[in-house]
This record gives sequence, C-alpha cells and structure tokens, in this order.
Amino acid sequence: YIEGINLMDILKKQDEKCLIAGWDSKELKLNFETGKDILKHLLYLENKLHEYGKIYSLRGDWFLHNLIYDIKKKQIYNVDLEGFYSYYGNSPMCDLKSYIPSQFNACKKEILNQINSNIFTIILWNPVEKYYNEIENIIKKDFTILFNSEKSINNMKTFVDKVYELDVRCHKPYLPKKIEILEKYKQKVKFLMILIDNPKYDKQNVSHTAVHLKEKIRSEYKEKIEDYYKDIIIHVSDNSIEAENIYKLML
Repeated sequence: YIEGINLMDILKKQDEKCLIAGWDSKELKLNFETGKDILKHLLYLENKLHEYGKIYSLRGDWFLHNLIYDIKKKQIYNVDLEGFYSYYGNSPMCDLKSYIPSQFNACKKEILNQINSNIFTIILWNPVEKYYNEIENIIKKDFTILFNSEKSINNMKTFVDKVYELDVRCHKPYLPKKIEILEKYKQKVKFLMILIDNPKYDKQNVSHTAVHLKEKIRSEYKEKIEDYYKDIIIHVSDNSIEAENIYKLML
C-alpha cells in the first residue's frame, strides 16, 4: 500500500486525459511544497526513462492514473504491474516521443498553475566548469532548483544553434566565435531547471527576472575567465516556451 497522490487526481475533471481514461478526478489542490516536490520527481523520472530508453526497450503503461507519488518516500511509482507485461517496444503506452511527454506535461502544467510559478532552464557553459557548484549555490538562494545534471555534448555547434533557436535577444553573428571557444573545453555543460514565480515579461515575452539573474552571474564571473567572450558563462531561457524547447533538447 502506498500512501500518496495519484497524479491524475491533480488534473481537472474535464481535462482531456481524464475524459479519455474515464477518470473521475479528485481535483486535488496542492500546496507549494508538495507541488514543487512532485514536479522535481516527475522531471527526474522523465529523464531516467529517456536514459533507459536509449539503451533498452521501455516497457509499461505510463498513463497518469498508474503513477502514484509516495508522500513519505518522495518517489513516484508506476503501480500498473500488468502494463509491464503487456506494453513494450513500439507500444504507444511507452512512447517517449509523444505519449509519455503528453501525460507528464498535463500534470506539470496543472501543478504550475496551482503553485502560480513557471519553469525556466539554465545552461552553465563549460568555461565555468570549476565554478558550477558555486554558481548553483548563488542561484538557489533566490530560486527553487527542480532539476540539475551534467550533460555531455556530442556536437557543440549543433547544440548551440538549437539552444538559440527561440532566443529573441540573441545576436546570432557572435555565435561562431562563441562556439569556437566552447569547443576548446571539455564537451559538457551543467543543466538546471528552476522555478520563477514572478517572471516580469516584457513586450517580447522576455522575462526581466531571468535576464537579471543571467547578468548577475555574468558580472560576477567574467573576470575569472581567461579571454572572456560574450555569453560563455550562462544561458537562461527568456520564457517558459524556450525553456521547454531546451528541456527537450537535453533529454
């Protein structure tokens, strides 16, 4: 027996996912701490499923009503044993490209709405590798960190181009020089996902809060980087749409 929260009970009764499953949602209202913890573990689970799926054939039925958040242990369990025998390989129930993201995103969206917050992504570039922990500690003084990991990059040019696809403030002509510098370092980055409660968007849908955080870190660390060049320390998404794009890239 798991004393916990069925993730589909977080959704509204009229949510498409509930209607498809014939699920009478309890429409649970979460406090900030519980909502934050479930978000953290949903992101963790999603990343682990993708890691597993790169090596093995994923099994199971990952419909939200099969996922229980254990309040005491702070873990998410898939309680549908039968699904692990019935669905694997090319089954939609364990499809990491469409089906599972649509399930998880429905839950994330409702939680963010309830706790009145927004997810932003942060990339700490490789020139500040030895300062990763320091910078992370600065960030968590003012923001909740939902997820953090170090990611190896196969092709830095391709990666940087994709990161800046939705960045409305980026001056693209400077990117080749930036890429040239990043390629001189170990090919990995630090990836963070944070909550910003008050983004303060401008007319271009750019968060002043995110920009201020980015500028604060840059001003503090640019003197510590030999041959510093524009934007080789940190990237913070301008908004939640760009954040989702970068998150998909990092999976």
